[in-house]
Amino acid sequence: MKRILYLDRPAENWETTSPLGNGLMGVILFGGTENEKIYLNE
Repeated sequence: MKRILYLDRPAENWETTSPLGNGLMGVILFGGTENEKIYLNE
């Protein structure tokens, strides 16, 4: 079973992101394709 998430535009800041993770580790992606920021959390 595939789970795919499509968004219509990139998140511009922390408040408009979609956090991804499994409860132990997480990631926040935002900023677009030219200037992407990735925050990891454990």
